[in-house]
Amino acid sequence: MLSQPSYQNLDYLVIGHFSKDILSDGSYVLGGTSAYAALTARALGLRVGIVTSFPGNELDSLNLPNDIPIFNVDTKTATTLKNIETDQGRKQHIHAHAAEIDLKKIPAAWQRTPIIHLGPIVQDIPEKLPSNLATSLLGLTPQGWLRSWDNAGNISPKKWSQAEASLKQAGAAVLSIEDVDEDEEMIEEFYLNSRILAVTEGGDGVRIYWNGDL
Repeated sequence: MLSQPSYQNLDYLVIGHFSKDILSDGSYVLGGTSAYAALTARALGLRVGIVTSFPGNELDSLNLPNDIPIFNVDTKTATTLKNIETDQGRKQHIHAHAAEIDLKKIPAAWQRTPIIHLGPIVQDIPEKLPSNLATSLLGLTPQGWLRSWDNAGNISPKKWSQAEASLKQAGAAVLSIEDVDEDEEMIEEFYLNSRILAVTEGGDGVRIYWNGDL
């Protein structure tokens, strides 16, 4: 079942799962690129919309601003993650996974949003992008296409099969050095196929590549 927000004209549309990020005491906080990016864009004065998949009966508990319309693909379970800091870096575990988001079913009015931002976190958007996104700027945060997990839920890096085609279709992309397990050859592959690529490095700041140049 899909929620039915008002499909008003937007300046910025972000697509991807919300997540429940489990804390050490067993409670959770709202996570996911779609949540953080939407709130940031709204704070900058943009008219923002979200496409996600989350249990419909729990959406109100997230306390998101009422002026952010959400097109929700209802699902029985929310994507639920746990991050564990170790001496070898961050380890991630997935406990549950919400429904996949079909980009072809986005409301027609929203497909023409000037800025569309795809932010998968755990393979929640198909890697092969459709051609129906008639946007001025397509942004990618591809961390969810760079993750796989075993039967126990342990997350590990994976190859992004559609990297070249997707990056060439996009206007800009941003990822973390942790998303590629600090693989500089993979980063080179990405920036050579990108117009703009930002690679965040935690406390060391960020690298910006413009048409292949740093």
